[in-house]
Amino acid sequence: MDTKETLENKVDLEKVKEIRKMVRRRYANRKNFAKIFSSWDKEGKGYLTIKNVHEMLNNLGIINYFIRLLKLIKSIIKIIIYIDNKNIDNYK
Repeated sequence: MDTKETLENKVDLEKVKEIRKMVRRRYANRKNFAKIFSSWDKEGKGYLTIKNVHEMLNNLGIINYFIRLLKLIKSIIKIIIYIDNKNIDNYK
């Protein structure tokens, strides 16, 4: 695995940090992190693949959390657009 590969300019690094915090909170009291890591590293390669991370995030419920969050944001945007359009109609 190329150690110079980063997520910079590929994904929102703030979201990566947020996910990292969620994982840390979830496993803060676990003593045997190597065992946890091994359970995520399904192929036993010594590093996590995108597939491993996706499965881990899905098992932790993080993916569903972000999907629900995005749906909420979408609803809020629709409400804002609706209110804005109503206000525009009042100014005509």
